[in-house]
Amino acid sequence: MRGILFEDTPAEFCLVAPTLAPAAAAAGGYRVNRHFLILDGLRGIAAVSVLVYHGGVGMKGGFLAVDLFFVLSGFVLAYSYSGRLAAGMTFWSFSLQRFIRLYPLTVVGTLAGLLTLLAHNLSHVEDSYSLGELSRLTGLSLLVAPSLSGSSFAHEVFPLNTVLWSLFFEWTVNIAFGVIHGALTTKRTFALCMFGLAGVLLSGELGGNMPQNFWSGFPRVTFGFFGGVLLHDLWRGQTAAWMRLGFWPAAGAILLLLSVDWPIWAFPLAGILIAALILSSARGQVTGIEAILCAQLGALSYPIYVLHRPVQYFVDAAMKRIGLADWSRLDVATAALVTSLVGFGVLRAYDEPVRAWLSAATRATADRRRMFASRQLDQ
Repeated sequence: MRGILFEDTPAEFCLVAPTLAPAAAAAGGYRVNRHFLILDGLRGIAAVSVLVYHGGVGMKGGFLAVDLFFVLSGFVLAYSYSGRLAAGMTFWSFSLQRFIRLYPLTVVGTLAGLLTLLAHNLSHVEDSYSLGELSRLTGLSLLVAPSLSGSSFAHEVFPLNTVLWSLFFEWTVNIAFGVIHGALTTKRTFALCMFGLAGVLLSGELGGNMPQNFWSGFPRVTFGFFGGVLLHDLWRGQTAAWMRLGFWPAAGAILLLLSVDWPIWAFPLAGILIAALILSSARGQVTGIEAILCAQLGALSYPIYVLHRPVQYFVDAAMKRIGLADWSRLDVATAALVTSLVGFGVLRAYDEPVRAWLSAATRATADRRRMFASRQLDQ
């Protein structure tokens, strides 16, 4: 089964989706064999919306796409892993699957960001960046570790590729979910959501990407991710089963949501709207061309998100060279097209083969360990 958010099913940052064989869920009495195609489609639309937002030509609420990704991640991981974790899946196995899903494109995003800065050094010799600093930041980024001091060229915690900040929080909350899953109840999950929301409102901003607001990213991801886990509980319990949206109404709703510049005091309302959209879309179904479109949008969402800033750099440079620097809408449209094409190539030629190889190697290692353990018992 192909799944959602930067992960193994349909995210398993939830931000292409991995393949899951149908597996019985020990807790909950359902099987992990459903593909939330409409959610995949929404993830792709949200990724493009972030690109447009960073291009400065619209989607003033594009920053909320990250919160949508966090909610989708919580929903999908709860769906994909709750039963398996309850049935005895080890934290190590869970973490390894998350690593396989998220890390290959983290590497590509880091190297793509490094490439843009090396290109800057070649074209701006008098204003070049220190190779020592670039080496330090590359190492941190490959470790998915923030630079809390920023850098000389970008006051961000991931200066090479600024969007990687959200992947840090995705990694962090994934690990937390694997650790505390056994203790989670609906009430405790709700309490975590409220704790996260309170932290966001008290901080006064939706942060996490800069040194000065980095710590506010923790309540932000807590609210979003565990809100998604809570939505999964509601979905599984058939709460408000009448809520059902098709792809096009859901797509229109997410575009409208992300076009509004939400003030911080309205964040709870935005969260409620995101929750309603995900819950109703998770119950919707698509077939034919719509299903293909949603699947492709979902598959490209992670590559687009990770690669769009480096691609925008080169597109901007090319536009300036041919005298179209002021055509911002054309610039963004070109960046969207090029990012999609590059993302598709990276997905097919690198991400999918690497994840398949890592998954096969992991299974082979597990099989050898089981055989060794069996022989030890027989002796």
